[in-house]
Amino acid sequence: MRVAAYQGRCTGRLTRAALAQLERAAPDVLVLPEYFLVPPEARSHREAAGHAEAGLRHVEEVSRRLGAVVAGGSFVERDGSSWYNSSPLFDSGRLLAIQRKLSPTERELLTAGISPGTETRVVAARGVRFATLVCADVLERGRFARLGERGVDFILVPTLSPLRAGEPLEAKRERDHEIFLEGARAAQAVVVKACGIGSLFGGRLQGRSLIVAPEGFLARVPISGEQRPRLLWTDVKRRAPAVAAS
Repeated sequence: MRVAAYQGRCTGRLTRAALAQLERAAPDVLVLPEYFLVPPEARSHREAAGHAEAGLRHVEEVSRRLGAVVAGGSFVERDGSSWYNSSPLFDSGRLLAIQRKLSPTERELLTAGISPGTETRVVAARGVRFATLVCADVLERGRFARLGERGVDFILVPTLSPLRAGEPLEAKRERDHEIFLEGARAAQAVVVKACGIGSLFGGRLQGRSLIVAPEGFLARVPISGEQRPRLLWTDVKRRAPAVAAS
């Protein structure tokens, strides 16, 4: 199974050039960055919610065109009086699940009024199990182990990382090991992290996308490439067929 992480700016949709690159790579699984479905003209989370339907249609089309499982980054979802940072998962144009971010950041909670999701969805497709953790959801260490207990094969992680100017390289490496490599080992699953670059809602971003398995990193953006668009992909072996999702 070929898995890919697309590192790029949050633009609301993939460009023709990016789509052509993805078609050449032919991934079975693709992860887009957090808030990727927010177009640049949206100046706030509430404005972004008005673009949710268009973003979902775009991911549906991309998934169908690639014939792939696509974690479409995330969008701002309004449900009654509540607002969520939600990540859609499609398979060949069919919606499998929408995962609401479990651990919104302080800015999301206090400034944007984003509410936390209440459950982690696990879905079975193509003989394996998928789950999505949105950005800061990975910081709760026990989540990886609990997904392992549920037999998850792939953990998809749409992410936005604020730029940390002057942060030592070793600190970046340690964080990748402590969160993502140890997470993959705790879950005994492949973790696919896709990062946004550029800026969003007035904040600058840094991207360090990666694909990691319990045995180690399979693909990763070098530190020198944190500000550049990048497509990571690699082929991984399937595990035993999954049973019905829980």
